[in-house]
Amino acid sequence: FGYSPRELIGKPIEILLPESFRKHHTQHRAGYFKRPVIRPMGIGYNLSARRKDGTVFPVEIGLGHIERETGMEAIAFVADISERKRVEEALQAESDKLVAQAQRFAHIGTWEINLQTGETIWSDEFFRICGLDPKDGPSIEVNLVHPEDHGKELAAYEQLLESGTPYQLEKRIIRPNGEVRWVLAEGQMITNTADGVKKLIGTYTDITQQKQAQQHEFELSLEKERTRLITEFIQNTAHEFRTPLSIINSSVYIMTKSDDAERRTSKAEVAVEQVSRITKLLDALLLMVKVE
Repeated sequence: FGYSPRELIGKPIEILLPESFRKHHTQHRAGYFKRPVIRPMGIGYNLSARRKDGTVFPVEIGLGHIERETGMEAIAFVADISERKRVEEALQAESDKLVAQAQRFAHIGTWEINLQTGETIWSDEFFRICGLDPKDGPSIEVNLVHPEDHGKELAAYEQLLESGTPYQLEKRIIRPNGEVRWVLAEGQMITNTADGVKKLIGTYTDITQQKQAQQHEFELSLEKERTRLITEFIQNTAHEFRTPLSIINSSVYIMTKSDDAERRTSKAEVAVEQVSRITKLLDALLLMVKVE
């Protein structure tokens, strides 16, 4: 927030809010102490905070409370999510851009095979999708198919020859320059009513941009889910720490106030037990970091 700790002592919490929210927040704050509830981080509110220099930035706020001998205290956990917002907006903009490009520049190439003569015809767009020069004429198309996709395409092609069953599948092709492209391949069998000659015809639709857009969408969803899980994990971890710390705090307090040696020993054992609990929790966290 840009303040030194000393500057904030005695100031109302509203000093950290945009001016337009301060008046209403005073009422919300008063209402919270009448009916306190726990509000987890990242539950969908679009919240903002204000720095000392007047800049406003997006935040997530977790709200809780704790009962002490002096009364109830509210505790807020504030996370600056400016960077995450920028990443999400950039990913969304990039994803939208790729989707728009895919819709605007989608091209379809056609192919045809005469089963009687074996003659093969490719359209110019088919050559372009495959990264080939139309002047060179059709080559053996199977050489263009990605090795991992060759099996499923061969099975679909054989079924088309045997039973005339049309197929539609997504596959990768490898251009002569090594570039990998995604295509939607379709094929069917037709019979010329005039001479009875059977032909195989089909199309290639370059869907590489759509695939890239889907990948960006997936990455965006993955980042959102990762952020949600991290936020939830932090909330749970904070709770797991808060409980033993509260017990330690109360135990130490009683130890300092009690003259009963037996009671002090008992409270000391409780504190040691809770320290052990925290140590195990820390070990678990370190293990999770290694896994990450």
